[in-house]
Amino acid sequence: MAVQPSSLVLVSALFVLACTGNDDLSRDRPEGPIKLLEYEAERGQALCVAISESAGRLAAGFSNDRVRLFSTEDGALVGEARGHRRGVTCLAFAPDGSQLVSAGPDRTVRVWATEPLSEQQVLEGAHEPLARVAFGPEGGSVLAVTVGGAIYSWSLPSGEPLLSKPGPVQRGVSNLDLSRHGSVLAWASDGGRLRTWDGKSGAKLGGYRIQDGLLVGTVAVDSTGKMVATNEVGSDRVEVWRMGKGLVCSAQDLGSPTRSLVFLGSRPLLAASSLAGVLHLIDVNDGAVLTQLDLPMGSVLRLQSSASGNLLAAAGPGRRILLWDVTRAVPAQELKRGQPLDSNPSVIPRAAVPDEGGLLDMSLLALPDYDPPELRGAPKPLLVDQFPADLRSLAGHSFRLRGFPLAASVEGESVQTFLLSRFPPGCCFGSVPVMDEWVEVEAPPGTTSLIPDLRVEVQGVLEMGEIIGPTGFALSLYRMQAVSVDVIDG
Repeated sequence: MAVQPSSLVLVSALFVLACTGNDDLSRDRPEGPIKLLEYEAERGQALCVAISESAGRLAAGFSNDRVRLFSTEDGALVGEARGHRRGVTCLAFAPDGSQLVSAGPDRTVRVWATEPLSEQQVLEGAHEPLARVAFGPEGGSVLAVTVGGAIYSWSLPSGEPLLSKPGPVQRGVSNLDLSRHGSVLAWASDGGRLRTWDGKSGAKLGGYRIQDGLLVGTVAVDSTGKMVATNEVGSDRVEVWRMGKGLVCSAQDLGSPTRSLVFLGSRPLLAASSLAGVLHLIDVNDGAVLTQLDLPMGSVLRLQSSASGNLLAAAGPGRRILLWDVTRAVPAQELKRGQPLDSNPSVIPRAAVPDEGGLLDMSLLALPDYDPPELRGAPKPLLVDQFPADLRSLAGHSFRLRGFPLAASVEGESVQTFLLSRFPPGCCFGSVPVMDEWVEVEAPPGTTSLIPDLRVEVQGVLEMGEIIGPTGFALSLYRMQAVSVDVIDG
């Protein structure tokens, strides 16, 4: 049986909410966030939370398949049910709070009535574990996203499938988030690639290479779908991007790596929980930390805010559910925009381009926004004139390139072709380099065995342009007919 919130916390919650109902008394409220609820279950780790201000409810999902419903007015547990198998990993309320939707590793989506908490229907058809779920803006549909970035949606109450869009086929998704009411999906893949998609149609909205080679650990998209927050795996820096405009802010030196991020409704505030058990409220105007909250016994697994951004809930640490009133956390000014994102043709520093026959850094071949044809849904290959202008200027010139020789085509003892990758084998967490991270090299006559772990230097004329094979998959973006191949390591 679950443990109820402590009487001390309940008294605090009642005091706060009594004050919020009276404008005169509210002036006497203490500054900063106020804890409204702390609940600890006997069994099952807390995995996700959702808040409905209109219904006065907080929902939580647990690893032991339980969905629990709390009152935000007094912290009481008002409903409990068992849903899914292998845990409940995501929850969302309908706009009016009358329904709740949940999903998890069992690949099903369950729709619940909230008064009382009872299951209404089960939606099926997803082919991977589900990571995010949301009602549509009017509550007439449900959208779910898998851990691999695939999008599914269903009409309510019929349960008829509306959309089934596969996720990316190259470089798995490292993390993702879905905006309120499912309007925008944002995901990042290792290599620092950020993508946004329209949740209703599945159409791509934008794509950015945040930083070459970056492994993005956490992604959060705001309620409008216009801003995305990210952090690098193992880093204590958080960055906020405004889609199509630029880097809004960077919050640095947070003390330990970030585990969870969430925007506070439509307010220009971002909550970030760290592995060290600290929750930071960040002003997205300038990246300043407004408030730090100490968490009990570790870091939060998932954060969620109310639509207004005045309530902030946390799943975890461990079996705990936490709820704060963060009304008094106020940023100082309007949103400021930073430098443009690298979503348009890249600009290669003139000093980085060598003279004819010089050594070219392969990282300069990285495209700011490239999707293979199977993800674009376009059978036509990208021509040379569709590449960024600075990259086009490299085509047809002789350069030396250094990298690791992979996937050699061999006839007898003679190497015919190989892929020159700028990453060593076993990098990219076991996934193969993506198309703009290698060059297909035709080896000169007499080239024998090449060892993938040992770098080589090749020289030849650089060619570019996408080649699509008969099955519809891209074969290469860059090619070179080498006049020399020399081992430079070992």
